[in-house]
Amino acid sequence: MALTSWYSRKLFFAFLGIIFALLIGAVLIFVVPPIGAIFLVLGILALIPYIFVCIYNSIRLSVADAVYLSSEDGVLSSVRKTWGLTQGKALEIFLVSLLLGICLVVVSFAISIPEMLVRTILTLLTGSALVAIAFSSLYRAALNPILSAMASFVAPSIYLELTNPAPAAIQGQPQVSSTPMAGQPPAQN
Repeated sequence: MALTSWYSRKLFFAFLGIIFALLIGAVLIFVVPPIGAIFLVLGILALIPYIFVCIYNSIRLSVADAVYLSSEDGVLSSVRKTWGLTQGKALEIFLVSLLLGICLVVVSFAISIPEMLVRTILTLLTGSALVAIAFSSLYRAALNPILSAMASFVAPSIYLELTNPAPAAIQGQPQVSSTPMAGQPPAQN
């Protein structure tokens, strides 16, 4: 799937059509209001599914950077590989990303509570917000790289799950071991 594929061209032409309808509607709303309103409504109604298609595509391609970095392939073959890996898994990827995003927000909020308390105490003690703002800036400068590092592990984690499915025992199937247990002779073939 190259960037100039028919699918990409269809999306591009759909985008141009939507923009054209919105521009025509914006101009006509001042000249012939009912026709301008119709064009605007049609443009907005066409924009809604277009946005959902773009979101779906971005979810499916969200692990493309991890695929590219883990393989010796080029950019386009990595995008093709990503598209194949994520087929039928867009909802799972979205939900995992959403869950991890919520966890990051909760962790970020929990980390910011002490900073807010110290900032308030410093403001009350010094009577100036300048010291509190300086402390807050230093605190956030120290913690933002940690939170960014946590967020940067989302796509590689999803990629690892896509390429290495859960072991059989976790999926509810009994796991068969090829190594003999202690005290038993090896199996004869």
